[in-house]
Amino acid sequence: MNCNVPTDICFSFRGFHQRGGRTGDHADGFGVAFFEGPGCRMFVDARPAMNSPVAELIANYPIRSQNVIAHIRKATRGEVALVNTHPFMRELWGRYWAEAGVTEKIDLRLAPALQTLDGLIAGGASGSFDFAFIDADKTSYRAYYERALTLIRVGGLIAVDNTLWEGRVAEPKVRDADTQAIRDFNQHLRHDQRVHLCLIPIGDGLSLALKL
Repeated sequence: MNCNVPTDICFSFRGFHQRGGRTGDHADGFGVAFFEGPGCRMFVDARPAMNSPVAELIANYPIRSQNVIAHIRKATRGEVALVNTHPFMRELWGRYWAEAGVTEKIDLRLAPALQTLDGLIAGGASGSFDFAFIDADKTSYRAYYERALTLIRVGGLIAVDNTLWEGRVAEPKVRDADTQAIRDFNQHLRHDQRVHLCLIPIGDGLSLALKL
């Protein structure tokens, strides 16, 4: 919903949330997000909107906004889970996945990366991936790499971005935490006998590690 002035959404939402189990069969969760002042507020629930206490809260919450995005879900793809009710992810990303015909190949997980990787390993996914791409907080690069190496099959590839860090890794006087973490990580890669390593000097530096 887009309006030129802040508008009450309660009337529209009451009809919308009834589709989640009463007037429609989209009963596998919902999400609503809206701008409120300078910030963004979001409500999500994996339960049917018709029976959700979160939906009841929204219906009685004095929401007035110019921009509101909502998603009500029927699980034709993916499991019934809180992550699949995220309105921005479903509306902004899910549409492109669907248009590309790869929705069934994507398992979206919104959680801290190490928690997600450890969960995959604990779930028996070690050695089952072909490719991993690492581009995140630099101080955790080695932790991400070790877990990716566990998850990648022999012959699989790990790509790590920013390993030249705009040349700062070669400047001895640059000692900030991110730069030092990348230096240490690069040394670790250099001596890792479990992979065949190639550093490509394009962009900000891209390291490719082929698991042996």
